[in-house]
Amino acid sequence: MESMSGSVPLRSATSEAILREIRADIITRKLKPGQKLTEQSVCEKYGISRSPVRTIFQQLEKEGMVIMLGNGCKQIVPFERSDLLDLYDYRHYIETNAVKNIFESRRRYAPLIRLMELLDGKAQNGGIAEDIAFHRAVIEMSGNRYMINAYATIAPTLYTIFSINVPLYRQQFTDEYNSRHMTLVQSLMNDTLDVCLGKFDEHHDYALKKALVAMDMIEKGSVSEEK
Repeated sequence: MESMSGSVPLRSATSEAILREIRADIITRKLKPGQKLTEQSVCEKYGISRSPVRTIFQQLEKEGMVIMLGNGCKQIVPFERSDLLDLYDYRHYIETNAVKNIFESRRRYAPLIRLMELLDGKAQNGGIAEDIAFHRAVIEMSGNRYMINAYATIAPTLYTIFSINVPLYRQQFTDEYNSRHMTLVQSLMNDTLDVCLGKFDEHHDYALKKALVAMDMIEKGSVSEEK
């Protein structure tokens, strides 16, 4: 059974950690495109018992990271530059429509308290978790559960891309996290819809530029991912 977050529920923190590691290994090509995975090979490589592997495979298949072969094996799906561009376009599409819904609802101010709370204090570890939480909160403000579930599906991949960038931009991300996101909060509070969408467009372009640097690192095989 799927959770409302859009993810297949895992049984333990260990399973979740292994899922994150496999996802990162696929994106960074430590697991090669086209490589076949079996339950046994995953157990041996990642030191996990066999019972949660099927659930991990289900989640990876849901995210488009693997496909099922006829013999029960899974095959790694390449994560290319075009996939990264599609991922960020999709996030921007969801968020743009969420912002439109927020303006149309005319109930912007009370939910903004949560966004302000997310900006209360200095971002840690490059602001990865805080960034994911902030944008999730914006989309949740729309009240559209399908948008919320759609974001939950792509958030793990976004997290992995961010984690590749952290060694390069840790201090910059940490220093700029509050100011960049506060600009969005203030725009939601004070600007017209068109101006606010423009601010979110600028934020998207900035994030995509950093993500493309991570993609360059992946393609050059020079990834140093933050765990």
